[in-house]
Amino acid sequence: MNKKNKKVLISGYIGFGNFGDEAIFSCLVSYLKSKNVDISALSNTPDKTAKKYSINAYKYNSILEIFKAILKSDILFSGGGSLLQNNTSNKSLIYYLGIIFLAKLFGKKVVIFAQGLEGINGKFMSGLTYSILKKCDFVTVRDKKSKSIMDKNGIKAELVCDPVFSVKLPPHTPRNQIGIQLRGTNAMHPLFVERLTDAIGKYFPDKSIKVFSFQEEQDRKICIEFAMMLQRKFQDIEVEILLDSSVQEIIKNFANLEYLFAMRYHACIIGAMYGIKTMPIAYDEKVVTFAKENEMPYIDCGWEKDLIQDCRNIEHAKYKVTNKFQWNIFDKYIC
Repeated sequence: MNKKNKKVLISGYIGFGNFGDEAIFSCLVSYLKSKNVDISALSNTPDKTAKKYSINAYKYNSILEIFKAILKSDILFSGGGSLLQNNTSNKSLIYYLGIIFLAKLFGKKVVIFAQGLEGINGKFMSGLTYSILKKCDFVTVRDKKSKSIMDKNGIKAELVCDPVFSVKLPPHTPRNQIGIQLRGTNAMHPLFVERLTDAIGKYFPDKSIKVFSFQEEQDRKICIEFAMMLQRKFQDIEVEILLDSSVQEIIKNFANLEYLFAMRYHACIIGAMYGIKTMPIAYDEKVVTFAKENEMPYIDCGWEKDLIQDCRNIEHAKYKVTNKFQWNIFDKYIC
């Protein structure tokens, strides 16, 4: 008699065009397919997700679709990334906790997949979050700070790295190019973009610049603003903006970079994997955590200062990071 394939439902920030979350999702789907698992996902664009990955997909914000997806599954994978946070509002945190709660209510196994925690604001929401996490079958976190938070709240969690470390990269072939990856955020000082353009233009006058948007909704405006300001101030510098690019296109272009100034967490990871001289721009605690754990200098985007010294600092650090994601630790739940 043939053993019935496990049915896994993935809950995450899927179908929103975010580079990091799509890269994580792609890695997880590849792993699950290698184990002959039946895969479903909750997505913002279920038709597109289903077609691209050849899996089942359900509308992430439809109650009926969510119930249907959970009832048809054996296991819920929640994550990865930093889903469990309420820095801007409680809405998304309640949503992801709600999916976990429903899965446990219907007797499903729940795996928290490579989650990054920065701490939950408010006693009620933090209490709710950690009480629900205690009911999960297997909890994994992607960094030491998240592990410390879990330990402090009495949750047994296993430390892994970010799944994006398992992405297969083409060879690094630097071509005198600098990558700039920005995102719009209230944490950024009003003068930061101007000061960054001045620093890049003065310190790297002979380099060509590639400006990367990792999520159109949040990144497009600030990336265009930076590129236009750089071209206006330094007319001899070649500038290219990469908008609405796929995960594969972004990784291919990163292969040609010699330097990288990046705000997004997964841009920093890809840069570190390649060994590109990378300067994280710390708009969020997770970027600071990554920089500190890997002994990388970083820029605070709230500082009102000349950034030329930060450009000098990028020359002297070692950036190659070779973390390896432990996929085999999930085998016992799906095989």
